Amino acid sequence: MAAKTVTTVSTDGLSQLVQADYDGNGTYEHTENWKQLVDGSQIATMTDVNAGSAVVARGLETISADGVQRRVEGLTVLDYPMPRGSVAGYYPELNPLLPLEHHDKISGTPAAKSIPVRVVGS
Repeated sequence: MAAKTVTTVSTDGLSQLVQADYDGNGTYEHTENWKQLVDGSQIATMTDVNAGSAVVARGLETISADGVQRRVEGLTVLDYPMPRGSVAGYYPELNPLLPLEHHDKISGTPAAKSIPVRVVGS
């Protein structure tokens, strides 16, 4: 069997599921679940598994409404007991991830406590 990718889009077009079987064995080694948010940004939950179906990588990715991809490299990523879909990091190291338009409209304070991100491998 050949490798295959299956994409399923919701009827309203606001969510999309992508499943990839890289080696054609009938098991999806990679899945992405994309959702369009009210502000126009997108958030995705991604999972990669190995041949034994053990999760080997997970990540969250957001493309800001301004279309700019922001990335910080050279970090150590650790699995830590947190609510599903949450990550934590330190500032100022992660300041480059903060879109300029991501702030309180009245005070101008950056909304640094709520930045959608994707954890990526090196």
